[in-house]
Amino acid sequence: MGKIDINFTIDFILKSIDLIEKRFSGIDSGEDFLKNDKNLEKFDSISMRLQTIGENIKNLYKNNPEVLENFATKDYWSSIMKMREIISHHYINIDACIFRLDRARCPL
Repeated sequence: MGKIDINFTIDFILKSIDLIEKRFSGIDSGEDFLKNDKNLEKFDSISMRLQTIGENIKNLYKNNPEVLENFATKDYWSSIMKMREIISHHYINIDACIFRLDRARCPL
């Protein structure tokens, strides 16, 4: 992965995080996602962005771990990659609670 690819990937991740934050507008709990079709679409779009963030981090870590380890530990990045695995392979079983802003009330 070349320098241009690293910059592109990091830019994509940052833009995705910005979109996720915007799409959380009006969502205060996991149950809010299930209130109507519009919120369920938010859940789906947030899930897809989290999945692509995880995939990009996985590829970046695989090819250039030092880039990410300058900012956080391997365990931190691993947890993001694991979230990607859950979304990618177990989407049907995801509880909206997993994306709650109030994680203290979310049994994970």
